[in-house]
Amino acid sequence: MNQVPDSKKETLVEFAYQWIREAILDGNIQPGAKLIERELTQTTGVSRSALREALVSLDEKGLVQREPYRGYRVTNLTKKQVQDLYELREVVESQAAELFALRATDSDLKDLSVAFRYLKDNIFHQDMAVVRRAKVNYYSVIYAGCKNVELERALSNLIERIFYLRGRSLLAQSRRKKSLAEFKALTDALIRRDRKGAREITRQHLKAAKEAIVSTSFSAEPPD
Repeated sequence: MNQVPDSKKETLVEFAYQWIREAILDGNIQPGAKLIERELTQTTGVSRSALREALVSLDEKGLVQREPYRGYRVTNLTKKQVQDLYELREVVESQAAELFALRATDSDLKDLSVAFRYLKDNIFHQDMAVVRRAKVNYYSVIYAGCKNVELERALSNLIERIFYLRGRSLLAQSRRKKSLAEFKALTDALIRRDRKGAREITRQHLKAAKEAIVSTSFSAEPPD
């Protein structure tokens, strides 16, 4: 019986992973939605075994979750999970911002200015995929510029859920406008190498983002 070469299978698994990931991050597959394997294999054109490997990886990243005997659903984060995630984000991202201000090279600072201009030009775009790419680009500059491999690794473990939440928090035009002002303030602080300012601006930005997500996603929930 012929088998698919490992290299080809890995390519198919990665394709399925990226297709589902982007559909979730861009809001094309909604939180809580059941992922039907038959439909996904038809849409992506990959085998069921490749699809299942992709779903396992997405589960590890926190974007989907497996229900015993029922398959996978897109993760629908609870209010407590959002709060826990933002507590961790506050620690990790504020540290990354401070280290960037301390360690960034002149080239990093130039890249940050370019990334901010790109974000400014695209943050009000109707296509959330465009907005997400602009934000990914901006944060990637900061993560690389902090010059801490372990910190960058910790951020990479959070990145899927972070982008998932960012997409949800940026749906309202009013929030996008405020977010842009926050990114402008952060960019200015980082270019000035204002370590304490960058840390505090990051903390305030995350607080505002968390409040936007909680008010949008959990407004109908009874109080804890």
